Amino acid sequence: MPNFIELREINKLIKERFYIPTYQRGYRWEEKHVKELLEDIYEFMHKGNTQAGEFYCLQPIVVKKRDDGRYDVIDGQQRLTTFFIIQKCLGKKTFHIEYKREGSAYFLENIRDYVENNKAQTSINIDFHFMSKAYTTVKQWFERVMEENEDYTLEDEFSTYLGKYCKVIWYEVEDDTDADADADADAEAEAESIFTRLNIGKIPLTNAELIKALFLRKSNFKNIGDATYLRQLEIASEWDNIENTLQDDKVWYFINPLYEEDPPTRIEYIFDIISGKPTKDGSNDTFLHFSKCLESSTIDEVWKEIKDYYRIIMEWYEDQKLFHMIGFLTSSKSRVAVKQLIIEYYKYQFKKDEFTGYVMNYIRDRFDGVDIEELSYNYSP
Repeated sequence: MPNFIELREINKLIKERFYIPTYQRGYRWEEKHVKELLEDIYEFMHKGNTQAGEFYCLQPIVVKKRDDGRYDVIDGQQRLTTFFIIQKCLGKKTFHIEYKREGSAYFLENIRDYVENNKAQTSINIDFHFMSKAYTTVKQWFERVMEENEDYTLEDEFSTYLGKYCKVIWYEVEDDTDADADADADAEAEAESIFTRLNIGKIPLTNAELIKALFLRKSNFKNIGDATYLRQLEIASEWDNIENTLQDDKVWYFINPLYEEDPPTRIEYIFDIISGKPTKDGSNDTFLHFSKCLESSTIDEVWKEIKDYYRIIMEWYEDQKLFHMIGFLTSSKSRVAVKQLIIEYYKYQFKKDEFTGYVMNYIRDRFDGVDIEELSYNYSP
């Protein structure tokens, strides 16, 4: 499904034109949602780490380009509209956004005047009502924070941080439409199909889906010319093989006992080990880790590390002695987790015999203070 993925500054969206199709619900962010976004960005501003290249990452914006150059917004329209409203409230230049509903583009472009001078127009429809409330929330928030902190340059500083240090995960899907069909109708139908797939059960894009799109991005395959497509297919095939193997519960519960969480896609288990940032609800930390890795390493180097971690898992699973030793630690809920063992094995590059002894030491710790002669099995012949 994905054609292109990158981290994109809000400033880089300014030249774009966005279109919200009819299958999308209207703008419905409430006061609490708007305040949460403002507070998060404000808190980030005062961390003081932007000199080190840190940025505030926002959730994915999923788009599909139309023939006229506009982007259908498949997911993330509430956030996009809120960015627009914040910049309008601050009197700054921003991108163009239009809901298919009549008059929305004009209303948004002139929202400041409507809210401050023509409030009757803000109640024409439910979209205008929520957009106006969001604008008022933004305005009142800035007034309160500036007064409390006697910071009368906050608006300019906030706009700078929003534009430069806030990034969205830009997720652009490919055009699968028939060139001979009606372009606008077909494009919207395809976008609606993607929207439906993304929103069944309201399940967001997983880190694994984002990482897969990142790995298969064409720009990662440099200096191999016509072999790019074949290398993409090779990685996609290896990815599927890893996921399918981990879908075997015999393998899965060997490394991930029943009392631990089962992620949406099981390859995420490996990604979380490498990134050191376990997946949390709404977090894209694992994706950001690999995005940063690809800035300094090649796709082959990053993918090799993933395959190495997978190889370790399968070597243990297929070795009868290690299988039972590690299985004992897992079933006894030892203080050492399988993830920790995998990290240590990879880090110290153990030989097989060395690692067997290493695991045995953990097992001995489980019997520390236990008198084996006094053990009772409650066995009656």
